[in-house]
Amino acid sequence: MKTVRWVLIAVGAFLSLGCEQKLTYDRWELVRDGQSPEAVEATLGKPCEKMDLSWLYMDMDRGITANIYFQDNKVTGKTWADPNRGMQGKSPNVNQAGDKEELKYHKVK
Repeated sequence: MKTVRWVLIAVGAFLSLGCEQKLTYDRWELVRDGQSPEAVEATLGKPCEKMDLSWLYMDMDRGITANIYFQDNKVTGKTWADPNRGMQGKSPNVNQAGDKEELKYHKVK
């Protein structure tokens, strides 16, 4: 019985050491334009969702959302949002040459 208890304690200690929290602002800052998807995953861990041109990371408990944008398998931009820092970074899909914002208003009677 004592052996089982010590094994469980050892396994718990090992798992807690191995469960490093990868989605942090400091790690997000390490991601640079031109990096490969493999380098991003090594830095931030597996994303919640992989889309064609971007990866989404979320930690709802801490209110964190991060996006990493790719083109031709290289990072082209990144964004970070959390309650303390607000929005950080840039999306490559905003304010490109030729972009325009169009607002349409409808009068409600």
